[in-house]
Amino acid sequence: MLAKHPFSHVIVSHSMTTTERRVYIVGGGIAGLAAAALLIRDTGIPGERIKVLEQSALLGGSLDGAGDPKSGYVIRGGRMFEAHFGCTFDLFSTIPSLADPQTSVTQEIHEFTRRIKSSSRSRLVSGGQKQEAPPLNLSVRDRWDMVRLSLRSEESIGAIAIEDYFGRAFFETNFWFIWCSMFAFQPWHSLIEFRRYMRRFMHLMPGFNRLEGIHRTPLNQYDSLVLPLVRWLRQQGVNLQTDISVTDLGFATGPAPAKVTSIALEDASGARRVPIGEDDLVLVTLGSMTEQSTLGSMDAPAKLETDTDRGAWNLWRNIARHSPDFGRRPARGHPAQCSQLRVPGAVLRSAR
Repeated sequence: MLAKHPFSHVIVSHSMTTTERRVYIVGGGIAGLAAAALLIRDTGIPGERIKVLEQSALLGGSLDGAGDPKSGYVIRGGRMFEAHFGCTFDLFSTIPSLADPQTSVTQEIHEFTRRIKSSSRSRLVSGGQKQEAPPLNLSVRDRWDMVRLSLRSEESIGAIAIEDYFGRAFFETNFWFIWCSMFAFQPWHSLIEFRRYMRRFMHLMPGFNRLEGIHRTPLNQYDSLVLPLVRWLRQQGVNLQTDISVTDLGFATGPAPAKVTSIALEDASGARRVPIGEDDLVLVTLGSMTEQSTLGSMDAPAKLETDTDRGAWNLWRNIARHSPDFGRRPARGHPAQCSQLRVPGAVLRSAR
């Protein structure tokens, strides 16, 4: 059964649902799609007044899915769910499953997880041999450092890197090998970010070396999450546009908070600016984990893309030019090797 949302009885203010108000969402990834759904469900804004602008040809962002039977399929990103993904499960509790419209996506995930328990039999590979449930090899000092870190404030940590906090031996432990492959960390990454992940997922430590406690979707997350959500949004009348890039925002001069007055767009028809009304809302999603991602092949590695003059990087840089409230623009020549992630992939072919 589809869940009746607990806040469906809330009276929405006239200022939010005024007939003149329109909403522009920059980015058609899971964040942008979720924003559109929650605006409809929790604020009462009609779907016809919401427009999603996505630069790629496919909705879903890092959860996109593409390919064909001959060349294969690619899904660039994914999420490992666990029991406390409350916001995700709340959103999808009111989105019908593609397989059974009478069942919500959340129910579908829970039922699949109940039947199919996650438990890896090859968590690490060492010397060509699989390691099933390998010991974490954390020393007393490593454990103490992690406890101390969990109790520190982010202000006291500042710009410290992971490698500046832990001893050298920590990066040779099975814990680190599992951790960095699971969450895409490198020793030079932010210690604050490491602490955030550690505090968020520490309850999974008892089954960490077997990948236990993870919830999975019945199919890949593009088919199980993105497609049901996209179908529901279209049924509500949301205007989902692809192959259209947002390159800049125009802002009104004056005191904060900054007010958007126009959106600069580029698509096959050329460049143009769209004026934003006094009561309109503009939601911008940045920070995609797959921005500037490239694919390799069986014969060549993926090319390192360092051009930041387009896409999300360029949009953020242009927005930050208007006000320091939007972040500090990175200097030219930012060392891309410090933020790149290389992921090997296995090519699987059907016997049929």
